[in-house]
Amino acid sequence: HSGGGIMSLESAARFPVLILFALLLLLAGGVYWQTGAVEDVLIYRALQSIDPDDGEAARADLMQRIAARSAQRPDNLQYHGLLGRLYMAEQNFAEAQASFERLVALAPEDPQALALAAQARFLAQGRRLDDESQLFAERALAVDPQQRTALGMLGMASFEAGEYNAAVAYWERLQALEAPGSPAYQMLDDVLTLARQRSGAAPVVATAE
Repeated sequence: HSGGGIMSLESAARFPVLILFALLLLLAGGVYWQTGAVEDVLIYRALQSIDPDDGEAARADLMQRIAARSAQRPDNLQYHGLLGRLYMAEQNFAEAQASFERLVALAPEDPQALALAAQARFLAQGRRLDDESQLFAERALAVDPQQRTALGMLGMASFEAGEYNAAVAYWERLQALEAPGSPAYQMLDDVLTLARQRSGAAPVVATAE
């Protein structure tokens, strides 16, 4: 669920391992069914069978295998996305950036690839929005104005740069995509309240229907 774009930026913490590998299983299925080669099948099976208790060494070994296979199949979109998410989970933002930018080179109009590249670059730059990060995010929103990761990242970057009105604008757009009362909606309520306070804007008061 891409409402996690802002949440991942706020926490900048490791993804829970169980959640990470559940995600990877979904992504890996696409790799297997599109290739069917022996090593692809073995990687898919390794993703199915890996246990979080296997520890960091097992995950590192699997990442190396995926990276090697991606190098052998440079046009395979799924491997670039898989690697990028793995590197993000390990907080290796520079490698995540490289993976997602390779994905963008292959799929330049894919809004999710563009948004992930923007987010990874933002984090790799020490949570600083450079021109390339902003361009990726704006390209993502040009294709999909509701791209949650891009909206969350631009809101966070604006807030950290002291551009509170811009942060409010991005986060209001993001909040409008969430179900009222959901955890993501409530979290956005909190950060919007803070951003409005910093900007000097009057608080938003709920009105009865």
